[in-house]
Amino acid sequence: MSPTRIRVVAALVVRNERPFLGNCLRHLIENGIDYVIVDNGSTDETIELLQQSYFAKHLISYRTHPYQGYMDWEDLMQARQAAADAVDADWILYVSADEIMHSYNVDETLSAAIERVDAAGFDVIDFNEFVFLPIETNDVPDREGSQLLRYYYFLGPTAAADAGAKETSSSISRRAWRPHIGRRALPSIAGNICLASLHVSQSNPCL
Repeated sequence: MSPTRIRVVAALVVRNERPFLGNCLRHLIENGIDYVIVDNGSTDETIELLQQSYFAKHLISYRTHPYQGYMDWEDLMQARQAAADAVDADWILYVSADEIMHSYNVDETLSAAIERVDAAGFDVIDFNEFVFLPIETNDVPDREGSQLLRYYYFLGPTAAADAGAKETSSSISRRAWRPHIGRRALPSIAGNICLASLHVSQSNPCL
C-alpha cells in the first residue's frame, strides 16, 4: 500500500462490538486509515482488542462515554463528533463496527480513493450502501479478508418515514468530509449498514 499525502481518520462509537470490531479496524488499517474510538461502556473484550499492538498503534484516541441503560444516539453522535473535532486530519470518516467501506476501484485503497476525491475539489463523499444478510452464515470474527456473505440488497434513496419530509435516506450516506465544513455534512441518524462503493458529492449543491 502506497502512502497518501492526506490523513484520513475514522471515528467510531462502539458498545460490545468485539465480534465485528477486529474485522472493521483491520480493514481500516489495511486501507491506510487510523481511528478514534468512543466506547459506550463496553463489557466485552473491546479494550483488550484495542490494546493489541497491531491495533493500538493506529488508535489516535480512546474516549469512554457512560452507558445510561439504553443507546442515546443523539448524545453518542455528539460524543463522536467531539472526538472527531479533536483530531488533526484532512478527512473524517464515520464508520460503524459492523461496516466495511471501500472504493469501487478494485485495486484502490479507501485512503487513495479519498485522496483522489480530495484532489478533484470535493468536500463530502457519498457512499452507496449495500446491506449483507447473514442467511447461510454469520460474520466470522477476526477473519482475514472478506466475509462469506452472499445475500444482500442495495439501500437506495427512499422517502423519509414522516410524511412531507424533505430529506431522504441518502443523507445517511454522507460519511466522509473535510473537517472545515463541520456539522453541515453530518448524517442525522445512525445506521448499521455495510457499505460497498464510493461516490462523491460537492458540499454546496448537496448540503
